[in-house]
Amino acid sequence: MKFFKPVSVVENPKINEWLTLVEKEMRNTLARLLAQSVQDCANFLNKDRIDDDKFTTWLDSYQVNNVYSLPKSPHNTEFQHL
Repeated sequence: MKFFKPVSVVENPKINEWLTLVEKEMRNTLARLLAQSVQDCANFLNKDRIDDDKFTTWLDSYQVNNVYSLPKSPHNTEFQHL
């Protein structure tokens, strides 16, 4: 996973501190990607059907854990009608 904000080993040479920062940045990056994927899903969702090409492009754009989490997100109403 490519972080939005890289975590430097040089700037954080102590392993425990570095691992803590990596874990924090993983959470932040996944949260941002989930938020983006919610916004982007409007590109392929339609009340009557899903645009297959746009859906495939959307799937290719995000990590599988975000794609899997999206329908389970309590704040997401986009998937409730499917």
